[in-house]
Order: sequence, then structure tokens, then C-alpha cells
Amino acid sequence: MFQQLFNEFNDEAYRLQAKVDAMIQEKKEMIERKETWQQEYSELLLNDAPHVEVTKKKRALERVSRDIADFDERIEAVKTRRLMMLRERLPELSHVRSLEIERIVEEYKA
Repeated sequence: MFQQLFNEFNDEAYRLQAKVDAMIQEKKEMIERKETWQQEYSELLLNDAPHVEVTKKKRALERVSRDIADFDERIEAVKTRRLMMLRERLPELSHVRSLEIERIVEEYKA
């Protein structure tokens, strides 16, 4: 019983960590996109591009900047929830482990 609960606990921990890792990777990709767009924006300004193109690129930069900031909040929220969920399961895991130990001790006494 303990081993099954422990495996479920580990599976849940890995699943939630994978979610965090995926969000961090997506944020990195957005940062790279922002850097590329920043260069393109600078080139548009230097090359006296039409106002419409400059404005469009600037809005895209602003949007990706907001999205990056939102990702920071979302990542922290998932990390916090992950810790809370795992902490909630620890008492049950500890209790089942104690029962398992008691069972084994009783077997050896017999």
C-alpha cells in the first residue's frame, strides 16, 4: 500500500514539475521571440519604414512583453500549487508508511 501511494506521489510530483518546466521553456521561447522582434523594430526605425509597420511591430513587442510578465505569475502560481498539493499528501503518506512499518514489525515478532 505504501509503495503504491509513494509511486502516485512521485508521479504527481513529476507531472507537476513537467508542467512548470514546459511553462519555463515557453517563456524562454517568448523571450527569444521578443529579442528578435526588438531587432526587427530597431531596423524598421533605422530604415524609415512606414509608420504602419513600425506601429505593428511595436504593438507585437508590447504584447509579448506582457505575455512574458504573465508567464512569471503563472509559473509562480503553478509552483506554489505544486508544493501545496504535495504537502497535502505527505500526512497520508506518512501515516500509511507508519502502518506498513508496524505490520512488518508484527510479522517479525511472530
